[in-house]
Amino acid sequence: MSELPEPRRRNAVATREALLEATRALLAEQAGTVTTRDIAARVGVNQALINRYFGSKENLFVEAVRPGMSEVVEVVTAEPLEEVPEQVLGIVLATRGSGSGVAGLLGGPVDSDTVRAIVRSTIENVFTETLGARLDGPDAGLRAELINALVAGVAMMRYRIGSPALAAADVDEIAHYVRLMAAPLLDAQACRDVEPTGSSARD
Repeated sequence: MSELPEPRRRNAVATREALLEATRALLAEQAGTVTTRDIAARVGVNQALINRYFGSKENLFVEAVRPGMSEVVEVVTAEPLEEVPEQVLGIVLATRGSGSGVAGLLGGPVDSDTVRAIVRSTIENVFTETLGARLDGPDAGLRAELINALVAGVAMMRYRIGSPALAAADVDEIAHYVRLMAAPLLDAQACRDVEPTGSSARD
């Protein structure tokens, strides 16, 4: 008799993980416009289980989103600098296209304040600070965020806007041009040699 609660514990763990997976999938598909009803319906459980297992919708979102960025973090941290833009692009395009991950949130509008805050924090931690620390030369944090903006813009134009040439292009072809576009941002000497123009340069 003492072993009877064990199946219930296993079911609770499985249901909790299913709710996390459903949240990740729906966030990738719907760009943040996700309700607890949507999530519960995807899993086929009562909506009240979300509060039971996570305390709130916000806590569920936080737990679902943060681990989904781990592949991007690994690339930004460990891969050769010249390969980072196209590798991050590949991850974002794959997750945006398949709906299987939340790294694609970097490349699309987000309508949830909670998810927006998580994505903003991720950009700051992964790009501004981590990638920025790997870049020599001036304005390292800005250049790191511009690389993210390049990737995010490509993903948004391809999947959210449906820009015809980008939507039809092969991912490897897009990656080739992204690498060429990002190269000056990775080149510390090039950034030193070109003085910025405009009011900020005169101050």
